[in-house]
Amino acid sequence: MSSILSLPPKPQRRTRTIHIRLTPDERAAVERLAERHETLPSRLARHFLMQAVNYYNQQFDEQHNVQ
Repeated sequence: MSSILSLPPKPQRRTRTIHIRLTPDERAAVERLAERHETLPSRLARHFLMQAVNYYNQQFDEQHNVQ
């Protein structure tokens, strides 16, 4: 079975942070998925966050005819 999760190569050094609060169950779910894909929970979360940001920016641009 192929994975739908594909992680990018190791990124440039990051210096800014965003803090979010999770329930213990949410944190455990993120950690389990990260472990399955042999990556860190923060890297997994960053990857999915940026996928969502890119997707919604593209949707906005298309709806507003932004070039």
